[in-house]
Amino acid sequence: MSQAIIESALEQLIETGGDLGQDCFARFFQRSEEGRGLMEHMDDVHRGKMMAEIYRLMLTPDLVTETDYLNWESKNHQTAYFVPKSLYPIFMDAFMESISASLGTAWTGAVAEAFQAQCDRIVREIQTRYTD
Repeated sequence: MSQAIIESALEQLIETGGDLGQDCFARFFQRSEEGRGLMEHMDDVHRGKMMAEIYRLMLTPDLVTETDYLNWESKNHQTAYFVPKSLYPIFMDAFMESISASLGTAWTGAVAEAFQAQCDRIVREIQTRYTD
């Protein structure tokens, strides 16, 4: 059920035609100076690729199928870019806030709950792969 809600909300988001990536990164940078310092230099192509991966993970009901990708992504972010794991929930909150703003009244309690649950799963899967 939650997956269907996420799919429907993302389909509605496409219909709005807005640039969620720009808004999401702006909100993230407002929330995190550290995140701004690490990611502000990224061009639109790389930001777009990152957003595409987030959408893909949002549409993946069982993240176990993404083990190899999540292992690589976590290790790469930690060791090559020095991204602290504390930034993931901040980014995902900015992501959800951007979607909520874009969807307006279509962002219901059920949609918020479905997105929060999947975002929490994604964050948890990434953070547990970090070595402390």
